[in-house]
Amino acid sequence: MMAPPNAPSRSLHERSAPFEVPFGAGRSAESRPSRGTAAGSRQTFQFDPHGVKRMSPDGAGADGPPVRVGHYGGAGADGLAADARCAPRRVDGAVVGSDADLDCLLVDWDGHDAPADAVAEGAAAGVPVVAFDPAGRAARAARATRAGVTEYVTPAALDDETVADRVVAAAADDGRAARDADDRRFVRMFDGLPDAVVDAEFVDDEPVVRSVNDAFGEVFGYDAEEVRGESINDLLVPPERAEEARRIDRQAVAAGHNIEEVERRTTRGRRTFLFRWLRYPTPDDGARGFAVYIDITARKRRKRRLQVLQRVLRHNIRNEITAMRGHVDRLAETTDGETARHAELLRDHVESIAALGEQARDIEEAIDEDGRTRSPVDPATVAERVCRRHDRETSEATIRFTAPENPPSALADGFLERAVDAVVENALEHHDGTPTVEIAVEPVDDRWVDIVVADDGPGIPERERRVVGGETAVTQLDHGTGLGLWVARWVLESVDGRLLFGDVDDGAVVRLRLRRTEASA
Repeated sequence: MMAPPNAPSRSLHERSAPFEVPFGAGRSAESRPSRGTAAGSRQTFQFDPHGVKRMSPDGAGADGPPVRVGHYGGAGADGLAADARCAPRRVDGAVVGSDADLDCLLVDWDGHDAPADAVAEGAAAGVPVVAFDPAGRAARAARATRAGVTEYVTPAALDDETVADRVVAAAADDGRAARDADDRRFVRMFDGLPDAVVDAEFVDDEPVVRSVNDAFGEVFGYDAEEVRGESINDLLVPPERAEEARRIDRQAVAAGHNIEEVERRTTRGRRTFLFRWLRYPTPDDGARGFAVYIDITARKRRKRRLQVLQRVLRHNIRNEITAMRGHVDRLAETTDGETARHAELLRDHVESIAALGEQARDIEEAIDEDGRTRSPVDPATVAERVCRRHDRETSEATIRFTAPENPPSALADGFLERAVDAVVENALEHHDGTPTVEIAVEPVDDRWVDIVVADDGPGIPERERRVVGGETAVTQLDHGTGLGLWVARWVLESVDGRLLFGDVDDGAVVRLRLRRTEASA
C-alpha cells in the first residue's frame, strides 16, 4: 500500500525494522522475505571495507587470516605460536606505537615500568592491548588501567581459557567496534543525502527495494516500510516506459554502473530525474547496488523556457534588423553629405547587432552539452581550416599557420572549430590597422596540447582577461566587450579543456588548451 498524495512520509528513523547496512560490515544481516527469497531463509553478508580485520561472527580468526599479535616481554605468548588463530611476533619498546600492522598487542608484565609504557604506546596507536600478569598484583592492574589497557588478565581469571582466547576476543571486539562505527557513519551519510537513494538488489531480473533513505520519502511520497521488498519498476516506472526501464536494468547489471535521464512517477505527479546506478560488492557476487535519483525537473523546465525565449527573441531581432537595413539603405541612397555619413555609421551598428544575434546562437549551442561526446580530434586540421577560411575572407589581414610534423590528437567535439574561429575573429575585430594573426599547434607535455592564437593588436585588457578567465565575477562594470572569448571558454570547458591568456609586450596570446587523447587512456 502506498501513502496517499501529499501525505507526510515517515522518517526512516521511525521504522519498526532496523536499518540494513548494505555492506553488512561486521555483522550478519537477515534478508527480508521478498520475491525470489523464501520466507524465513537467511542470507549472511560479511564485508570488510578496509580489508584488514576479517572476523567471523563467531570470533576473530575463525574463518579468516590469523590475528596479528605483537608480543612484548615475558612468557605469556608461549601458547600463541601453537594456536592457528594467531600470528605472533615480538615487538620492543617504541616500536609498539608505530606498528600499524597489529590486530592486538599482548604485554607480559614483569614488574617493571616498561610494560606500562608499552601498554600506553599500544593504546595511543589504537591497538587493543591485553596485559598478562602472572602475579596478579593490584598495583600492576592499576598501572595497566591508567595506561589504557583493553583487558587485564591473570592466571586465576582465565578459568578454562587461554591467553590466546583473550587475545583473539580482544581483536574481534575491536574489529566489531570499528565496523560498528563505520556502519553508523554510513547510516548518517545515507540518510543525510538530499537526493533519493534506494539500496536495491536484482531478484529474477527485477530491482527490489532493500532500503531507502529519508529523501526518498520526501521526493517520491511513499512510505519507507511499504516499499521495502517491492520492485522499483512497479513503484516508479510509467507503463509506457517499461521497456526503457528493462534496458536500463540490463545495462546496470552488465556494467555495474549506469547514468540515464529518466521520467518517474511520484505521488505528486511525474518528475524528471538523473538516474545513477552504482553496484557494490557482496560475498555472493549478487547484483546489488544504489539507485540514486537526482530531481532535475526544475532545471529541465528552465532550459525549455529559455530555449523558447531565445528563439522568439532571435526571430524578432532578425525581423527588426531586416527592417532597419531597408530604412538605412533607403536613407543612404536618398541623402548625401553628413546625413549619408551617419547612415553608413548606422548600417555598421545594425550589422554589429546582427552579429551579436549569431554569437548568441553560438553560445546557446556551445553551453548545451546534451548528447555531446568527446572523441579524438586532430587540432592541426581544425586550426588550419580556420586559418584558410579567414585568409580567404580577410584580404587586409596576414594570417599564418604552423604546426609540428606529427601533432598529437586531442579530445574535443565538433564545436572546437567554433572556439578557434571565435578567438581569431576577436583578434581581427579589435585591430585598428592591418592585423597579423599567427595560429600554431604546440604540444605542452604528455597531457596537454595547445592551439595558440597570437596577434599584434592592442591586446586584451587585464580586466576582461580576469572576467573571462573566471578570476573576477561578471558585473555591470566587469563583463567584457564581446562574446567571442566566452564562446571559446564554454566550448573548451565542455571537453575538459582550458582557455588561457599569455603575456606579451604587444598584442595578445590566447591558448586553447586541450587534453591529449593518450592522456585519457
